[in-house]
Amino acid sequence: NTCHTTGWQLELGSFATPFEHRSYGEELALCQRYYQVLVSGDDNYWASGHYYNTGLFALTFSFPSTMRTTPTAGYTTGVNWYLIYTRGGADLIDGITFNRLHPSGGGADVTAATSGVQGSGGTIKTNNPACKIYFDAELY
Repeated sequence: NTCHTTGWQLELGSFATPFEHRSYGEELALCQRYYQVLVSGDDNYWASGHYYNTGLFALTFSFPSTMRTTPTAGYTTGVNWYLIYTRGGADLIDGITFNRLHPSGGGADVTAATSGVQGSGGTIKTNNPACKIYFDAELY
């Protein structure tokens, strides 16, 4: 009582063109032009950077696929959801401001709840299963 089909291709006009076979990687890259999740879940490292001053941690990142235009950024938030690992310890994060965004990546300024040491390097890590950092360049 069911019918399963695959391999459909809709055409504009009155002439059919050959079927386009795309690999999973090609299709994923085409989708990532519009939306990407940079990191999701608990205990995931997603960017490295340094303390610009004692309360501001600056970082840069790249997207796996170039987006179609400069995206808007979003992230889930909660108490102690993101951490900066630096100098043998973890600093709590107050907030993340995405800036310097472009279709291939961007940067962020992270304010820390504790004072870091200017010039010290570190890595940002998720600290909650609900963490998600995403970028959207959809057509609306």
